[in-house]
This record gives sequence, C-alpha cells and structure tokens, in this order.
Amino acid sequence: MGMGRVRSRVALAWCWIAAFVCGTSNAFVPPVYSHAFERPEKHKAAFRISMVRNIDLPECLVFYGVESFRTNDVGLRSLLDECEQTGTAVVLIGNQAQFTAPLLTPVQFRATVHPPPNPYDLLVALESVTIQPRPFGGSAGFGQKPADPERTPLPARTVVLCTTLDQTRAARAVGTRVVCLEDNDLADAVVDGIDFWLDDIATPGSFWLNPPHPKDDQGNKVDPEWLVENYLLPEQHECADRIDNGKDIDEDDMRRILADLAPLQ
Repeated sequence: MGMGRVRSRVALAWCWIAAFVCGTSNAFVPPVYSHAFERPEKHKAAFRISMVRNIDLPECLVFYGVESFRTNDVGLRSLLDECEQTGTAVVLIGNQAQFTAPLLTPVQFRATVHPPPNPYDLLVALESVTIQPRPFGGSAGFGQKPADPERTPLPARTVVLCTTLDQTRAARAVGTRVVCLEDNDLADAVVDGIDFWLDDIATPGSFWLNPPHPKDDQGNKVDPEWLVENYLLPEQHECADRIDNGKDIDEDDMRRILADLAPLQ
C-alpha cells in the first residue's frame, strides 16, 4: 500500500472521529441564548409630535350698520385693541346721523350710500383702506417670508359683523365671512355679543375652516362687481316698471337714476 493511500485513510479516520465527537459532546456545541432571538422593545418617543398649521387672521373687520357696533359689549374694546396690535383694519358702515357714540380707535367710518343687499358699500369700504400684509404663516404659522407691499384687504380675509338678513346677503355676495348678531340661516356664525378674539374668526378658526367665495342665498358663485353694476334700487324698480308699462318717466325720476349710477362710473 502506498504512503499516499495511507495518509488518505488516516485523514478520513480523523474526519469520522471529529464528526462523532461533535455530534455527541456538548463542549463543541455553541451556547444558544434565548434573549438573542427576542425582538427588542420598540423605542417610545419621549415627546409628542404635533403638526403646526397656518392661520390667516382677518385683514379687515367691518361693522355693517351702527347697530352692530355695540359699545356696551365688554369684548368690543378688547377686540379693537387686538386689531390695532395686529394691523387689522376696522371699518364701520352706517348712517352717520344715527351714530352718536364716540368713534373708537382704530375704527374708520364710511357712510351708507346704497342699502343692502346691494354690496356696493362693502366693496367701496374695502377699497378705501390699506393694510400691510403679514408675513407668510403669520404669528401662528409654520414659516415666514418678507412681507408683501401694502394693498387693500382681501374679501376672503375680511369678516363682517351685521344684524340683518340683507346685510348678510351683501357680505356673502362680496365674498367675506359673516358673523351676525341676530339669528338667520345665511350667516357663517351667529353670536349673542362681541365676546370673541381674532383667533376665533381666523381661517381656520372657531367658526369655519376654509376661506369663502362670493355666493348667493343658494351658495351659487356670483360676481360682486356685476351685482353692483346691475343692481336696481327700489325707486329704480318703480321707474323700470313704468317704462315696461309704456309710461314716460319724468325729470325727477331721471335725475334720481343718474345720481344713483354716478358712484358706479
């Protein structure tokens, strides 16, 4: 027998011996720890993550009618102070002869020209004031950028306080939010008095979530500029009826019609 064959058999014998020893002796079996196969406990965050939302405070607050400017409400002065601090414009639309209370800062007065539901007075009031837009995100937002140039308030960021259904209709036609001090089905919110803050009438706020758009009683979209141009006052309806019936209008009727149309030109 050659030496090569002997060495092969010796090596094979050692392999059999090693296999036998490994299969019967625990000394060669690696220890198994049960905790090595357990799923580690999930790490729990030590703080709660919350999403920061963007809040648009009103750019303009309109008191529509002297009845809505309730000086005896304890919250009126606080609301006006907050408007002054945040740069929110405040406008009072009404009959100056009926308004006897002192005009509080920062309220600007605008005399009534066309009664509601004609939206003319509201549109003119918004065009008569200038505001400094707040940086993107505002004080409660998630980011800021340099402020935009001064401009007139956006109707979607304007809140109208009123007391009648026709005033509510005019405000809806312009595309503002409406808070009514008397109950009606068209207002965005009905309150008993001025006991809220700007955050409550912000977008989103305590009363609504999304910005509004110009709409009629049924919620259909309307064009406020078209409504102003085509709106007929009661005396104009009478003149129109007389024309439809084949009757002539006199000079007084014509002067009244031209006087009503003059502000629209």
